[in-house]
Amino acid sequence: MKPRDILLKTLTAACGLGLFGASSEAQSAPVIGIYYSTMHCTDSADTGLPIYDISKILAGIGTWGPEFKTHWWGRPDQGYYCLSRDDVTLKKHAEQLRDAGIDFVYLDITNHPDLNSDINAQGLHTRSSAPEEMIKKPLDRMLAVWSTVTNAPKIVPWVQVVEDTPTVFPYKGDMIDHIRMKMTGSSLAYPVNNKPVVLVSPRDGVYANNKIASLAPTLTVFRMWVGAQGDWSFMSHCSNDSDFKSKRGNVDCGQQASSDGNQIAVSAAYQSNWMSNTASAIPKFHGMTFLRQMETAWRSGRQVVTINGWNEWTSMRLKVNAPGIYVSDYAFTDQYDKEYSRDLEPGGGAGDQYYQLMKRAIAELDAGRNPMNAGGSFGTIRGVIDGVVNNSVNGWACSYGSSLSVDVHLYVGGSAGSGTVIGGYGSDNVSEIQVAQACGSIGKAYRFSIPLSTATRRAHAGKKIYIHGIHPTGAYSNALISNSGVFAVPAP
Repeated sequence: MKPRDILLKTLTAACGLGLFGASSEAQSAPVIGIYYSTMHCTDSADTGLPIYDISKILAGIGTWGPEFKTHWWGRPDQGYYCLSRDDVTLKKHAEQLRDAGIDFVYLDITNHPDLNSDINAQGLHTRSSAPEEMIKKPLDRMLAVWSTVTNAPKIVPWVQVVEDTPTVFPYKGDMIDHIRMKMTGSSLAYPVNNKPVVLVSPRDGVYANNKIASLAPTLTVFRMWVGAQGDWSFMSHCSNDSDFKSKRGNVDCGQQASSDGNQIAVSAAYQSNWMSNTASAIPKFHGMTFLRQMETAWRSGRQVVTINGWNEWTSMRLKVNAPGIYVSDYAFTDQYDKEYSRDLEPGGGAGDQYYQLMKRAIAELDAGRNPMNAGGSFGTIRGVIDGVVNNSVNGWACSYGSSLSVDVHLYVGGSAGSGTVIGGYGSDNVSEIQVAQACGSIGKAYRFSIPLSTATRRAHAGKKIYIHGIHPTGAYSNALISNSGVFAVPAP
């Protein structure tokens, strides 16, 4: 952990309060924040309601929930939790984030400008309609539990602030006033100039300037949204998305930093419109997107780095009809599956692979080194097909010396150039220490399990199976892994 006096000096500098550039220590060890969500409680396992898990549904397990129903993109290792009823997970989060070098969390309250609750036209509570369950109760527990954790990250609320005259009566009050009451005097607030720091977001792209100005005597305020809509941005695209995507992250990202010269956002993945629109969204590329954006942060020298994100996990199912852009009855804005999601909390089938990657990348950044070092050396492709069990091809693959997972391409009847391609898949499931040793790395997610559909088995029964590992940088060939050509496609 960076000493707290350096943190305070660094963030004070970022606030433009006279210390900018005064501390070389501060410049070499930027303040690191990360997105944090408490918006799970109306859809957690302990409600007894159905859990809609997108990753399982995409794998043919379970059915979609109704339109506007919240879905989990995957299962956190801590379970489908509600943080107001799960002190164990709250404490674990504080310890994990502290140990990773996170200095503050920015708590997402951007869907809750007021304290009123309502139910939408479909009879459902949504992410923006239940402030008591989504914000107030979990924040109370978060403040209570994190205050017991030595050097827990500070809490910086990120709140939508509006100037609208209340239309719902009895009106229960503005969320920002509740947050001010909760954070003033709290040991978990991030104080600058003796005032808690808060981030504010606009409504429909417009900031409530009068209301924000009224906060100045009691809160230190930054505006944060996307692009130029604020002092800071919570998500920034690479300078050339199409080039970055076509090269699978094997090119500098160069995302834009904040307009005020102090902050830069880092995302593990991001979207232009809907994350489920995989034609345009930028996936994790098994961690390469995160490392490239961290690399840009390192080069920028910005004193505040905000990572998006830790534990959002949920997204509402939408129906989208935007011809020429995206048409789907199963659209999700912020999270979709293992690759098209931003969460770095352990879970989703990858174990703590992304948590450990983040931890190493932050250590590199704090030491003034390129965070790309956290990915390892990216040597030749290694791997083994273990066999075919229950109509799935199982095994592992890696790039020797790299902690990042790789993709694999499955062929039948011959290798690339002679066989028939079945598809591309991630080799990113949790793996054993023996696999990491064979990969010459400390990575924890090198396994694959590729289901062979009935149609594939019907068309290719008896043909031999071949798998190529796809090198993450292209520096080496996409070699066949061991036991290619040994196992056959089973009959349907």
